[in-house]
Amino acid sequence: MECPTCHFNNSGDLNFCVECGNKLQIICPICCFGNSPNYKFCGKCGHDLKHLPIAVESKLGRSLKDIIKSKTAEIEKQIIVKSLDDCGGNVSKAASLLGISRKGLQLKMIKYELRKDKG
Repeated sequence: MECPTCHFNNSGDLNFCVECGNKLQIICPICCFGNSPNYKFCGKCGHDLKHLPIAVESKLGRSLKDIIKSKTAEIEKQIIVKSLDDCGGNVSKAASLLGISRKGLQLKMIKYELRKDKG
């Protein structure tokens, strides 16, 4: 992978350039895919790689507890959506993949409005 800073051609799946030490890729926290440091969104799952820093959010009047709760919910929803997609919408398989019960996944799907209405 070529370094965007010094243009050194690095081999393998390195995260930092062996010549200048700059970042070669940003690892997505959702799917662990290595992305170019210039990407705003993950090339594999679409996760926002340039989200608003917590320090800025706290200055907007949100407590650290609220920020963490909100971010955790966002990540949980993204993981559930990806698991359901990977399992072709099969709730039982997705629940097994996530290591939770089918009922637990159904409740989370209701919480995040991911269930399709029957009727």
